[in-house]
Amino acid sequence: MLGSRRTLATLVVVALSSWSCGSTAPDATRDVAAIIVSPASSTLALNTDLPLQAQVQDESGAIVPDADVTWTVQDPRIVSVSPEGVVTALAVGRSQVAASALGKSGLATITVNPAASNPPASNPPPSNPGATDQGPVATVTVTAPSKKVKAGSTMQLAATALDDKGNPVSHQTFFWSSSNSNTATVSESGVVTGKRKGDVTITAQTSPSGGKSGSLKIDVN
Repeated sequence: MLGSRRTLATLVVVALSSWSCGSTAPDATRDVAAIIVSPASSTLALNTDLPLQAQVQDESGAIVPDADVTWTVQDPRIVSVSPEGVVTALAVGRSQVAASALGKSGLATITVNPAASNPPASNPPPSNPGATDQGPVATVTVTAPSKKVKAGSTMQLAATALDDKGNPVSHQTFFWSSSNSNTATVSESGVVTGKRKGDVTITAQTSPSGGKSGSLKIDVN
């Protein structure tokens, strides 16, 4: 039985090492016990993007803030992944995406569907070279690997813009803010840094003067 477990572990490592890679080899200052990728399962339309988040945990379940994560894809024909974990749908199908650090990996499953198409109109409107199939932003959702962060630690948040049909709006810029910078701050790229114990609300807006926004409550402990 022990020999079988060792063989299975070796096969998993070999399989992940053959996947298409989105960054360099990882390194971390603390032992990694588990990696949780969120969202764990998603469906994308063709040619759209989705940011994934990887929560690296040590044996106590605490976040390892300085762990370097390597992103890889099982089938690079279906999706690609950037060093920051942003997945791009390339072809219809399904592929897993892995986040790895120090021999541990977490997986997400991405399903790519064909882009929605509209039936031809009897009187089609004039062509507009700048138009896209995406509608204006209707809602913004903010996600995180966890709703808790320790004081002195950091955590990457992700914001996703959706149109009124629920389709992701790609290439959207977000403006981040914290309801209490004494409890936690947030960078321009959505990285939260815990300062002291308490609750704080992190908001992502589509415009610095307002626009559509989404928020997430974080517990700093």
